[in-house]
Amino acid sequence: MVDSFIDQKKQNFEHFLFNRYGPVYVENWKEAFQEVNGRPYDPESDFPQLYNDLVAVYQAESAPIEEMRTRLREAISDEYRNAILANQEIGRWMESLENLNASQKNSLNELLGQIDPDLSLEAIDEAVRNAEESVKQRVSDLNG
Repeated sequence: MVDSFIDQKKQNFEHFLFNRYGPVYVENWKEAFQEVNGRPYDPESDFPQLYNDLVAVYQAESAPIEEMRTRLREAISDEYRNAILANQEIGRWMESLENLNASQKNSLNELLGQIDPDLSLEAIDEAVRNAEESVKQRVSDLNG
């Protein structure tokens, strides 16, 4: 998605550079060519030099765009890696909490079972289930 966005922006820049700036650059380049070389521009023999100079301008002007693309990709990759690491840490933390909870529940159950077997966690769960069933039966009896 980042590449598509930057490619579109770069395409707009290229369109401007080659369609608006290019013709003006070429005319000025030809005039400067004659002043420097003492002869007029010859399209057949001098075009490669003109082309290379125009491409050099394009590369110089588009280099910051490509640098931003690279930096943006790196920043996104870094943040993605950070998110993965954070997710892994949260998973480990949750697993630790689950282990701690299970350990505490086992310890409490053993303690309650030693004090009075009728007070174990299983006994409490069963008492809650029995109470729920009793209330459900009462509701059913009332509804008739």
